[in-house]
Amino acid sequence: MKIAYVLLAAGNASRFGSCKQLAEVHDKAMILHSLETLTALAEQTQNQPTQSQPNRIKPFVVLGAYYEQIKPIIMDKAEVIYNPDWSLGLGASIAKASEVIQGLGDYDAVLFTLSDQVKVNLDDLENLIKGYDGQTIRTAYYANKPGVPAIFPASQFTELKGLKGKQGAKPILMAAKDNLSLQVMDNALFDIDYPEDLEQYLSTIKA
Repeated sequence: MKIAYVLLAAGNASRFGSCKQLAEVHDKAMILHSLETLTALAEQTQNQPTQSQPNRIKPFVVLGAYYEQIKPIIMDKAEVIYNPDWSLGLGASIAKASEVIQGLGDYDAVLFTLSDQVKVNLDDLENLIKGYDGQTIRTAYYANKPGVPAIFPASQFTELKGLKGKQGAKPILMAAKDNLSLQVMDNALFDIDYPEDLEQYLSTIKA
């Protein structure tokens, strides 16, 4: 089973007030911190590179608002997807990534993560994958509801391509209801929306 790993980082971080993807976390840009976790996951799964596709082990990263600033620091670490419709919301980024990945024609599923869920770690993502059966949408479960990180089988690619708006994949998850596979993931509850969130997180890891 071949899974495409996608880091969503196309927003303009309006509540943060600047490019939060480049804010420093663990002595590196936030997006690099999240990308390193996803890369480690890719290296531990079956997504091994082939002679014809030597770089496919790299995760995908969807960029938008801060494309010019972010691309130079990740372009050798990821397959960059540019979403010109980033202002339409998270759904548009999921749709663009799904379009690209479906077009490649060699993936059985896609796993989406967010660059600002800085507490999500390798164990969280490994446990998500371990419970994936190859057919049922599998999502993190926190705050009494399913959410990203989430794995979608290839059968959902066409539906994913139709997403738009700030709700991301929520319409698909709501429609699936009881047909979801859930992984409790408390670390996914925390994300960085405001500078105060970053300050809180940094104070925690320094304690």
